Amino acid sequence: MVNFILRLFMAMLLFASTCTEAVSASYTQYSALAQKYDKMSSEQIMAAAEKHEEAEDNERAIVLYTIVTNRFSNNLSESEKQKCILAYVKLGILYVKIGSYIKALDSEIEGIKKAKLCKDKKYNSQLYNVIGNIYSYYFDYEKAINYYKKGYAYCSRYPDKETEFKILSNLTNLNIITDHISEAKKYHRKAEAIRDLKNPQHTYLSNYAKGLIEMKEGKYKDVVKRFKFLASFAIKNDLDAQAICFAYQKIYVAYMKLDEQDSVVKYLRICYDEANKRNVLFRFIGTPRQLAEICEKNGDIKSANKYRAIYINIKDSMQNIRQFDIAKNKLFLHEVEETTKELDTLHKSEEENTRTIRIQWVIMGGIFLFMVCIAVLLVIVSRQKKQLNKSYHSLFRQNKDNLEMQKRLERRYKETSAELEKKNRLIDELQARHDGHSEAKTEQAANDTSEKYQSSNLNEEGRKIIERRIEKVMEETTEFCSMDFSLDRLAELVGSNSKYVSQVINDSFKKNYNAFVNSYRIQMARERLIDVEKYGNYTIKGIAESVGFKSPTTFINVFKKTVGLTPSMYQNMAKNDMKNS
Repeated sequence: MVNFILRLFMAMLLFASTCTEAVSASYTQYSALAQKYDKMSSEQIMAAAEKHEEAEDNERAIVLYTIVTNRFSNNLSESEKQKCILAYVKLGILYVKIGSYIKALDSEIEGIKKAKLCKDKKYNSQLYNVIGNIYSYYFDYEKAINYYKKGYAYCSRYPDKETEFKILSNLTNLNIITDHISEAKKYHRKAEAIRDLKNPQHTYLSNYAKGLIEMKEGKYKDVVKRFKFLASFAIKNDLDAQAICFAYQKIYVAYMKLDEQDSVVKYLRICYDEANKRNVLFRFIGTPRQLAEICEKNGDIKSANKYRAIYINIKDSMQNIRQFDIAKNKLFLHEVEETTKELDTLHKSEEENTRTIRIQWVIMGGIFLFMVCIAVLLVIVSRQKKQLNKSYHSLFRQNKDNLEMQKRLERRYKETSAELEKKNRLIDELQARHDGHSEAKTEQAANDTSEKYQSSNLNEEGRKIIERRIEKVMEETTEFCSMDFSLDRLAELVGSNSKYVSQVINDSFKKNYNAFVNSYRIQMARERLIDVEKYGNYTIKGIAESVGFKSPTTFINVFKKTVGLTPSMYQNMAKNDMKNS
């Protein structure tokens, strides 16, 4: 049994070691990066992406954010789902930075769809803010304002002061552009109410919006004053170059409105020099063009040609840069898509492998549990078998002892009966002599009494006589061992009729005829089964027939009911007992 269990366990291990198919996928320059971070937690990947973003390594940051977004599943915990939604936000912002506005829009829309499967919609304000920015880049201000408003509605349910301030600033600027000054002022007041006074970016945007409103209202001197403050404020607080140059741009535009040409030229040159020094001149391409026009108007042809050449070069280079960026972005987007497909393929392969392994472990667990159950069952059965065998041996020994004791009692009974019978005869003789009766007359009286019992109703004295004769037949002969032994045959041997014999058996021995005869037959069978030397070669059928049973099945059932053991068990124990003695 142990060998069987070991073989079964080895088969189980062999099944569990089944190999799964390897899945091949296309390889891109970002595959190694994707595979490196794919096993990490979403939190770790987001942290790594933010570092790449800070280092202006936008492409790697996009790949890492894409890994997180691809993990979104309805089975994820709420916190993990929220990380995926934030990754959609970041992804859209980065696509905007590299000029892939369609990809940015697709990313934010997908983020909104996925957010519907979350309990909280706390990043929806950021998603709608990015979508509004994208539409504003395409000059679709109406839709941009609509999406900003949707984002702003989520800010009241999921407070996010930073995003709320950005949305309100954007709504202010777009309403200024679309000449909705009262709406612009309303949103500006709301932005001012939540502005972080210690945040330089907030201070700049707040004053920038005020300057635009003043520009629309024709307060050009106030505009000049405000943007001069913003220019020095941006330099002092180390804001980005565009913030500085935008301030100077608004200053010279205000001087144009005031028709102060000297100041216009001065701040045009300052804006040009700052943009050129900070490498953002391509963002302010109108500056060299306007300088060329002013110089030409003033008769300074040399300077005009210089600025016009700079303008043309920047314009041409921007065209080349744009074309290169478009081509580069197409390649990059293709590689991101390929990397995404590769990750999807790997994830599907891992899921399939995981399912296969899970099924294997379930089967292994089932087999193991089955083996444990079998082992426990075998142990229980083995213990019960030992206990049962012990009980059977104890029962056999009791039966054997009872049989030997019964034989001794029968011998003593016969001896006592014989002695008693002699004494009774002696008493009868003495009584007969005393009464003057002859022996012949006594015998005739006994015969007459016997005949009387056969021809008249059975009385107590007649019952005792028949009872003794039945015992004599059953104990001193083996007539009952004949398969043809019947009630009529017993009555014949007793010298009475079957009715009286049956009545005596029922009254005196408390059994019916069959049970009475079978008790003697079983007694004889026990003696013969123990007598291994003489009957050891007999079959159970042979033993049954030798004691008068026509059917071995009946014999087995009666024997087991009487003795508590089957005849075969009784015979085997007798043989073992003989070997051990």
